[in-house]
Amino acid sequence: MDLETGTYEPGFVGIRFCQECNNMLYPKEDKENRILLYACRNCDYQQEADNSCIYVNKITHEVDELTQIIADVSQDPTLPRTEDHPCPKCGHKEAVFFQSHRCYETVLRLHSPSLWTQMDRVKLVIMKRSIMCIYMTIVSRQQWGAAAPKKRETLKGSAQRVVIHHTALPRCKGQKECMDRLVSIQRGHMKDRGFDDIGYNFLVGGDGAVYEGRGWGVVGAHTKGNNDDSLGIAFMGNFKNDTPSTEAMSSVKKLLQSGVSQGFLNPKFSLFGHRDLGDTECPGEKLYAVLPQLRGTS
Repeated sequence: MDLETGTYEPGFVGIRFCQECNNMLYPKEDKENRILLYACRNCDYQQEADNSCIYVNKITHEVDELTQIIADVSQDPTLPRTEDHPCPKCGHKEAVFFQSHRCYETVLRLHSPSLWTQMDRVKLVIMKRSIMCIYMTIVSRQQWGAAAPKKRETLKGSAQRVVIHHTALPRCKGQKECMDRLVSIQRGHMKDRGFDDIGYNFLVGGDGAVYEGRGWGVVGAHTKGNNDDSLGIAFMGNFKNDTPSTEAMSSVKKLLQSGVSQGFLNPKFSLFGHRDLGDTECPGEKLYAVLPQLRGTS
């Protein structure tokens, strides 16, 4: 389908595959050059499309095929929301964006949460180009085994600033090791430093997995004197000499987009490295050098 004219034209040549790693290529818009690309999500390979057409599928699944999608998804504070996709059955306006097990970016049309168990069908719809695609793995506090906070203070409105940190610890390999590291970091923050909880709002591993710290809308303890209107995000690792992974950078961009779309983060937020606001080398020279890539994300 031609997105500009709304007409269908011939020329589809089938699924495209990456010449580097043989994974499937996905359409990607190059806004600067106003062209359509096909890009690999596993490496940096991309190629210019033969024409400006992309093909959109609509997929309907029975509920019993989605047994791992639970009612808690409707209450997950980390997921972006919209009122542009009302439920055709009950008229409930709010929908939640989430990642399906088939690795499509999807929109879940929710019935009112109280009707979830009575729902006989949900529709998974491939996002249109006009809808922001947010695709990342979120590991909740419960999943990584966080201790309960001593107390919790909410931000007065949306966060105006984002402060980037590194944990200054060795990189963790795999989600199990990263979760164990998080438990250790939280213990150190609460017992040794007297914090009410882990200091950061979110942390991100080298594989791109995002770990919920204090979460959205909560005052952190990551940048002394600058916590009341900010969001603290820590890259797990020491980036004095190491370069942050492409996956981690991509996930942080999407996390920021999610925060803006939900109203937790001002669309015109300012982004700083910890060293901009305090006497420290954090977030490390290599990470600090790539922070411009995160600025302007909204």
